[in-house]
Amino acid sequence: GSLDEALRSFNELREQSQTRYQNAQLDEITGHIALCFKHLYEKNKTKDYLEKMQGEIDNGMRLDVSEGRKAVFFLRQADIYSYHESWAQANSTVLHAYQLVCNGKNPGYMKGEYLGHYAESVSNNGRSVESMRLFADAIKLVKADKEIEASYRCIILSGIYAKMIIPCIKARYV
Repeated sequence: GSLDEALRSFNELREQSQTRYQNAQLDEITGHIALCFKHLYEKNKTKDYLEKMQGEIDNGMRLDVSEGRKAVFFLRQADIYSYHESWAQANSTVLHAYQLVCNGKNPGYMKGEYLGHYAESVSNNGRSVESMRLFADAIKLVKADKEIEASYRCIILSGIYAKMIIPCIKARYV
């Protein structure tokens, strides 16, 4: 379906969750809404979507959930820093998100997914060779997790492989 349909669905779920005070659901829903705005921004390059994404990040950070459950909002904040080419800020923010995931009782695939985001950030900071090592570690974490569904494993791995393209080119030709 379209991103607009996804946003409508997530907003309906958020209204239901707010009525029931289910913060654990609310943080996931808010994270997905922020992700929808990220994709809308990437598709249209409309500044309004970045502002809406920032609003969702701010909403998520105010939720009464553990710090570890806020990792996704740090990840999305790093995206915004990247869009503004604030590479050092993006890098430290993604690293913080990754550390939050590692400090919690999260499955290996999630650690691998966040490590893949951090590896991309390391590459954006001009450290292509180091990023390739981190990408390899991320792939190992995802592949080693036997609890993840095959289709979701494929989604995460394809995202990591896609993020590797630019540092692969830089490592080879720079």
